[in-house]
Amino acid sequence: MRHQLKAILSTWLWTYASCATSSDQADAVYPLDLLERVAFGSCNKQNKTDLQKLAWASVEAFNPQLWLWTGDAVYAETHSIESLDIAFAHQLAAPSYQQFLATGARIDGIWVTRK
Repeated sequence: MRHQLKAILSTWLWTYASCATSSDQADAVYPLDLLERVAFGSCNKQNKTDLQKLAWASVEAFNPQLWLWTGDAVYAETHSIESLDIAFAHQLAAPSYQQFLATGARIDGIWVTRK
């Protein structure tokens, strides 16, 4: 067990050191930004206005520098691009989300799909 832990830590340290010394695109774009507050969420129900108000007010109160969508930013009626466009347009038009976007937090995330 001790040797396994040592191997894992050695691998982690080597990976960390190689990442830390390599140039990173994010460092080039945001050289002076220290990221201290990250918020994340998923399972967003864009059609539930009351839930939207509570959720985004809570996120905004945290004042994150970065918001990560970690799955299901919207729920579309079908898997078509048109349906996704409608769902995302509805989310973008939500006043509480607009207010959060106005804070200037960076938004990023992942795409999740289920069959």
